[in-house]
Amino acid sequence: TGTGCGWCPRGMIGMEKLRSQFGDDFVGVAIHQYNAGDAMYIAANAYAKIGFPGAPSCALDRRYITDPFYGEGDDIADDFLAELALPALADIEVEGIWNEDSTKVEATADVQAIIDGLGYRLEFILIADSLQGTGSSWNQSNYYYQYSASQLPSDLAEFGSGGANGKSSITGWVFNDVAISSSYVSGTNRAESLSNLSADEPSSVSYTLSLPTKQTLLKALRKDCIYVAALLID
Repeated sequence: TGTGCGWCPRGMIGMEKLRSQFGDDFVGVAIHQYNAGDAMYIAANAYAKIGFPGAPSCALDRRYITDPFYGEGDDIADDFLAELALPALADIEVEGIWNEDSTKVEATADVQAIIDGLGYRLEFILIADSLQGTGSSWNQSNYYYQYSASQLPSDLAEFGSGGANGKSSITGWVFNDVAISSSYVSGTNRAESLSNLSADEPSSVSYTLSLPTKQTLLKALRKDCIYVAALLID
């Protein structure tokens, strides 16, 4: 996604819908890589290469890439439910602890496999909610303003002509689920891998995540709205 992507409002609404419907079962990661002028831009070598064909796109559980609003049919929630039905082979507990000057987070993941011998790669991410700022780098492009609100699905009507955000550039939007840092450095994941896990004993991995240094983004961060997530990749 990205602020320069005029079709990305549907991705933003799709993620908000999953947050609302699924609560803690949903861990969203909005990867702002569409345009470098985006206040929330995260460099390509600072996150995993997932292979998105364009924006907006989403990957559910990294199993397949689809539309973040419609999914493979009419509703991304249907696709998400199908992913939730798949059994997990490990349990993971995640903790994040701030350093003294709140510039870094020590992230720890304790992984408990349900069968012996599994191997995983771990990736850590810092995710920020409630991001909002002023200036052009925060303005969200919107192509839906070209359509009447009555022509659009009810979830997207606010972006159509006559809707609350029915203009070509949206100011004051509050962005959620934004990836601001990860364990990828120079294109390589630096977090320790897990191999030959035991069902009897959890394995623990820690990694120190640094906050971004770009002042435009730093000023928008709220400490109580920053979260650490750990991804188990098979």
